[in-house]
Amino acid sequence: MSQEDEIQEVVEANSIDRLVPLERVCNFRSVGGLVTTDGTKVVRHGLLFRSSHFDDATKADFSKLMEPSNNKMYVKTIVDLRDKDEAADKQKLVRQMYQKKGCLPCRSEKTAESKKDDYLWVNIPILTREYKMNVVQKTPQKHKLVGKALKDKLFGTDAAPKHVVATLLNKQGLRGLYQDMLLHSKKNFLNVLKLISDAKDHGDAPIVVHCEHGKDRTGLVIMLVYACLGVSEDDIVADYALSYEGLVRMRARMRKEMVEELGMVEELIDSPASVMHDTRSFLKEKLGGIISYLTAIGFDDNWQQKLREQFLVDRSPKS
Repeated sequence: MSQEDEIQEVVEANSIDRLVPLERVCNFRSVGGLVTTDGTKVVRHGLLFRSSHFDDATKADFSKLMEPSNNKMYVKTIVDLRDKDEAADKQKLVRQMYQKKGCLPCRSEKTAESKKDDYLWVNIPILTREYKMNVVQKTPQKHKLVGKALKDKLFGTDAAPKHVVATLLNKQGLRGLYQDMLLHSKKNFLNVLKLISDAKDHGDAPIVVHCEHGKDRTGLVIMLVYACLGVSEDDIVADYALSYEGLVRMRARMRKEMVEELGMVEELIDSPASVMHDTRSFLKEKLGGIISYLTAIGFDDNWQQKLREQFLVDRSPKS
């Protein structure tokens, strides 16, 4: 049996317990329950969750997420990793839903008047300006890209994205995409990790991190969290691969919007275990490993220790 087959068995064995069913939100699950490599600690449940977007969430979904008595999936802070331009109107709808639930004030950043019982919505785009400039520089025939972008702005077309997909993304695949994000979005990876580490102390936990589908940008953030906490590579990879099952209900829509309309290769809508293995290998070979990467971006020993103190608890004899 190959390593990927073994990991898939782990995914299938744990998927029923890990994935939380919601009406119109996919790929929602707890970042918790995994054991550290030394076997002495376990990641605390109920502090951090990961998910796809909440753009289509129903009132019933928000009622589940925003009810403190619902210990299994109560969420106080939503961290949206998407670009502001990518989902501005949709993000507005999420904030309005918070208001409709009577959970005011819903704040987008901390203020002196913030109260610990406030609900928090935060936007920390992983596709930073540096990342986008790198994409432009790497894309073949950059002069055509500029012309297509202008056409898109004037006529509402999507010529520029299709050019990037055809000439860059499809060729570099998920591996290249993840490497570019890790190298060119360091500042906002750092900001997300600090927010996660501080959330409990500031009264902002539990917290959910999401992007569009909850597998790429979110997957990298959760990979960094788990690695810092000392979770094994196989468990981290299995958690990443679980997005394939978590996105079953969205797959037809993803294929239509990404594969059929934008021309993406099929791999870009999946979450193959081998991709996360290779991403970790990239960090080890090029940057000295994940802990070295975290230190280099500013998530130093003190921050790493704080994250561990917040999220790790002693493993019970029965675990």
